[in-house]
Amino acid sequence: MAIYPYGRKVWSLDGASLSGAGSTSSVVLDIHDVTDLWLAAFVANAPTGTTPTLTLQVDLLDQDGNVFPAALALTALTAAGHQSGSCGLYTSNLVLPMQCQVTWTLGGTTPAFTGVTLSLFGR
Repeated sequence: MAIYPYGRKVWSLDGASLSGAGSTSSVVLDIHDVTDLWLAAFVANAPTGTTPTLTLQVDLLDQDGNVFPAALALTALTAAGHQSGSCGLYTSNLVLPMQCQVTWTLGGTTPAFTGVTLSLFGR
């Protein structure tokens, strides 16, 4: 049984401005006490640039720090709006390791997203 049956915030990036093509990852996050994760992305404002995209994923790390990318990947955001998804023991029969990281990627030419909130919850 999960220690946090109602969930807790594991990590968030609140009201951020993201710009420039490329990928960025959060710090390594401790998830030893959760069995499921819910990843959410909210973009408050219309992005600028040519064909801007924002993709978001949860990467899992093994005990040696090796990264297993995109255990959970959200559909790319290309406009203001939101996406979310979940993974874990009860949602996708995936046993979670002790650590993960959130990775976001901006694509397009000079992409810029403002009013971005990224959140990872666990239970």
